[in-house]
Amino acid sequence: QPLMLSRCRLSWVSSLFTTVSRSSFLVPNSLKSNLTSHCMLSTTELRSIRTSKVLDTIRSLSETLESLSYSSSSDQWAVASEKFKHIFNSSDSNKRTELLLHLGNNFGVDKEALDNAITIYQRNSGATNEVRRASTPLYQLLFQSVGNRFGGVNCICEMRAHLLETLDNNPDPVLKRVEEISKELLTMWFCLSNLQLIRLTWESPADILHKVAKYEAVHPVAGITDLQRRVGASRRCFLFIHEAMPREPLVVVHVALTRDIAHNLQKILKSTEEDWIDDEEATTAIYYSISSTQKGLAGIDLGNLLIKGVVEELQRDLPRVKVHSTLSPIPGFRAWVLRSLRGNSEFGEIIDEKIRVWMNEIAGKEIELEDAKNLLIQSLTANRIQPENIEQFKNILMRLCAVYLMRAKRNGLALNPVANFHVRNGAEVYRLNWGADSSVRGMDRSFGIMVNYKYNLEDLHRNSEDYTSNKRMNAHSQIIDLLD
Repeated sequence: QPLMLSRCRLSWVSSLFTTVSRSSFLVPNSLKSNLTSHCMLSTTELRSIRTSKVLDTIRSLSETLESLSYSSSSDQWAVASEKFKHIFNSSDSNKRTELLLHLGNNFGVDKEALDNAITIYQRNSGATNEVRRASTPLYQLLFQSVGNRFGGVNCICEMRAHLLETLDNNPDPVLKRVEEISKELLTMWFCLSNLQLIRLTWESPADILHKVAKYEAVHPVAGITDLQRRVGASRRCFLFIHEAMPREPLVVVHVALTRDIAHNLQKILKSTEEDWIDDEEATTAIYYSISSTQKGLAGIDLGNLLIKGVVEELQRDLPRVKVHSTLSPIPGFRAWVLRSLRGNSEFGEIIDEKIRVWMNEIAGKEIELEDAKNLLIQSLTANRIQPENIEQFKNILMRLCAVYLMRAKRNGLALNPVANFHVRNGAEVYRLNWGADSSVRGMDRSFGIMVNYKYNLEDLHRNSEDYTSNKRMNAHSQIIDLLD
């Protein structure tokens, strides 16, 4: 007879089936078949049970939240926090979205309480605290409580990462508000006083070294030797960690110590022992890679804090280092050029009279504007662009790159995200470097051009304010000359 076993014995059945299958005894095929089919059926049923349990837990969480308020005790909020963590961590993407929509729709601001608080404030302007409390969504209090639990900060960080990914495909206003609240909380939690600046060396814990290599987004680590080189002689690697996530690098910066401002990435990444200099000889720090590792912390200005923290660290350890500059990629430049040439860019016409003259020289005759565009498109759309094939377009591409960085803007801010980041931090756009990154990736995103953003320490505050308030970018004469 077929074995009729309850679901709670599924693991026992699986163990039994494994045992009898591997034993030397002869087992009837009918018994093996019954065991197999029962396991398959129970696995399917088990998925349904898990879904049912998640829904039951959401209902339980709702019942708990309905009894809570701003004045509830921390112990009461702790119960709701643990329930939320359990639901979120055990749910798939769709269930997580359902959970957050449920919270946003049912446990937001109590409108009646807010109206009453506003009425009180209109009679007494000192009653601002009542308005603040009434305008705080209940789910915000839940998230604050989650952050006080073990693993809670990481849970809210993952939650925001999920929200950002979901909002890319579904710009739901309820989810957007939940995301904004989570960002506000994370911004407070990840303030400088809660962050620890650490220098990474080859003697650092292996798990952190592994994560730094894994998370590197700007210039992927090619292997153990490459990683060892990046934390070795004439190099520095710094990272931020948070006390609530002690083994997780949050943002990582790689620095090369040199005698002058670098103009070639391969010379940094593939340096050999003969290229190394003693730390005491270094006068310049080149920040050639800055990577944020946590998607949930997007838009929270940890990179700016890290760079300034590293500058202070280097000033203490290496007082001869006076120059601080990046060697930065220009993602999106090639795509912007091709889009503009095809008339699909909001920027408008990019072929000016100076470029027309250069195109005529390349063509060996005077050519029409459309012919110049077609020649450029044909030359710049190859799947694998080789440096030697675009050398004749150097003047054109360098001029267009300066235009892209300095004049291509959205809402008055630089269209290029890397430029926006560094200029917002107070750096000046210092120099464009032709042939700086000849890798496939470098050629594909910017025709191999890279840019130096120079951090003149005495000008940082003024430059940052000029950019954020007046939308004015500070640039060196080398950049200005390309635009003339």
